[in-house]
Amino acid sequence: MKLSEIPIETILLGLLAVGVFAAVFFFSALFPKPTDATLQGVHVVATGNAQEQLRGILSRNNPVVFELQLFQGNSSKNTALSIASAQIVSNLVHRNVNASVFGSIDGNASINCVAETNFCSGADVTLRIGSFNGMRITDDRVDIEGTEDFYNDPQTLEVLSGVFGLAANKG
Repeated sequence: MKLSEIPIETILLGLLAVGVFAAVFFFSALFPKPTDATLQGVHVVATGNAQEQLRGILSRNNPVVFELQLFQGNSSKNTALSIASAQIVSNLVHRNVNASVFGSIDGNASINCVAETNFCSGADVTLRIGSFNGMRITDDRVDIEGTEDFYNDPQTLEVLSGVFGLAANKG
């Protein structure tokens, strides 16, 4: 069968199918693919490229403000959150990223409400106790949630600190 013998409708339908496929491919390449990965027990979920989103948060905000969602009284959960934030912030400071931390108890920001922490508002990174055991990253913020054991695991602390350190590197 020669090309001239194929009905024009068939040719047009074929071209339309190729065009639709090309459009879907083009548009899917434009939008960033979400990240859903597990790094040594730390679940990382992002709406786009996790490293680029985290890099954007760290470069846009001076200081990068961390919120610890703490518990009333003397709780080992508070200690776990404090150690995790100290390790992450220390890694950022070594990479010349200005970071500050404040604490909230039962939703009331109350610890270290100073100018450097925007008087305890607008946190870029939140650490809380919960069951997720990972990080959720968007273009604007990072939520880190885990059990007390999650935060007490030295490997977890290395991963959390390392993810932030990698994003803080300019290159």
